[in-house]
Amino acid sequence: MAKNDPISEIKWNERKDDLIEHMEEYHESFKNGNVFRGPSYHFHRRALDSKGDEKIEMVYAVLVSWGMHRMGSGGAKMKDYDEFQKSLKPLISQIERIKKIVSEKGATKQTFYDISNDLKTIYDKVDVMESGVKIVGNSKVLAHYLPEILSPIDRQYTLNFLTGNVNRTNFNEKLLSFEMFKTFHLEIVLNVINDSKFRKKANQWLKDPKNIWDTSLPKIVDNLIIGKITQEKIKIRKAKQAKKMI
Repeated sequence: MAKNDPISEIKWNERKDDLIEHMEEYHESFKNGNVFRGPSYHFHRRALDSKGDEKIEMVYAVLVSWGMHRMGSGGAKMKDYDEFQKSLKPLISQIERIKKIVSEKGATKQTFYDISNDLKTIYDKVDVMESGVKIVGNSKVLAHYLPEILSPIDRQYTLNFLTGNVNRTNFNEKLLSFEMFKTFHLEIVLNVINDSKFRKKANQWLKDPKNIWDTSLPKIVDNLIIGKITQEKIKIRKAKQAKKMI
């Protein structure tokens, strides 16, 4: 990556180490602050568990329930379902081939490199967002098809976590690219889920029925990021309140 490239400027090792070192704290923060209930969880589970045409429809539904389509003016907008289905359905056989490779070789960096060309083709062709950021919508689609190796990405949590600014709203275009999608998985997701300390604890969380959102190792990484950012926002809010009282 070129000098002053916004992706190379991210402190990848520091972010990765932070998640591993504070995973129990962030996991607890996620559980305590979790407002993702109702349709958000229902359609997430349905999207993971369903197959065929029903899965395409459930993945579309989970994106709506996760706030990817805002009715009225302003905010993110999704394509009509027919357009989304038309873009995704021809890619299913390619996705299934990737899924088989991941199942056979495991969710490792080498596996990701092996599938990255096919993954980019799929990523580029999935057409779900009318407006909004492609990396956000497409990562959420693909995370429901390849949950063993892919994690959702969003602005409010993932990108703010990586850039170190919990209130950031605007991002350099490079931070919204497939290169960012790829680097995030190689430097954060796969490094974390293959860490022995994390894996031991995460496997315990996966077995606990109370941890309903711990649906895969990459999703747990996403949960930890949400937990950290939630914690940071609470600290900022409390600091502002304390300042007003002075």
